[in-house]
Amino acid sequence: MSKIVKSRLKNLSLLQLTIFILILLLVTPAFALALNEFIDGNLYENILFSIEFTFYGLPPFFALLLCLIQFPESMERIRLTKKLEFKVNLCCIASAAFTSAFVPIFALIILAIYHQTTQIFILGLMIEVYIRYLMMFVTIGLIQYLGTLWLKNKWYMAGFLMISFSCLAFLYYIRTDFGNLFKMAFFYLTPPVAESGHSLVAIIPVFVGSSGLLSVLCYFRLVTQEHLS
Repeated sequence: MSKIVKSRLKNLSLLQLTIFILILLLVTPAFALALNEFIDGNLYENILFSIEFTFYGLPPFFALLLCLIQFPESMERIRLTKKLEFKVNLCCIASAAFTSAFVPIFALIILAIYHQTTQIFILGLMIEVYIRYLMMFVTIGLIQYLGTLWLKNKWYMAGFLMISFSCLAFLYYIRTDFGNLFKMAFFYLTPPVAESGHSLVAIIPVFVGSSGLLSVLCYFRLVTQEHLS
């Protein structure tokens, strides 16, 4: 399995790598700039509970995920079992989530360097931010994978999720009951200091259960497909 993942990384084209690096270099400083106005306020709350996640967190994640997740051609499916294909794609999702969860951490580092302060470097804060983003990315990645298995096109589902999360993020600023949809969609990013927030200890069991359920659904959908479809 590790050999397949490494081969996918090696087979990434120069254009794919350039686009991913360009997105990463653009969104990380932009994320830091967006958080700059909260430097004197509750920075912790605004790193998590804000619409900035949809604009600065999701693009590099989806860019990397779309590069890693591949659907084997017919001849490859003869040699690659569905169980191994499932494991490889789960590994790709985890790798994309692990890498993309560093984006807010890098944004905090840039912010600290800009203000020439070490007060931002709170280990507990950075660890919690990283874990929350990691859980969010893994969940979105599994939803993306499940959607691609149904639609048989990884681009359709990525576009749908990007649009959906952006719309849900804007609903938070509409002072109606629809704003509560934000808290549901961004469940893992809602800190306990926000209204209806959730502590890290409380959401980890929810993450384990939801990711397990999504993984089972993905595997069930994969094994029910025609072998050479």
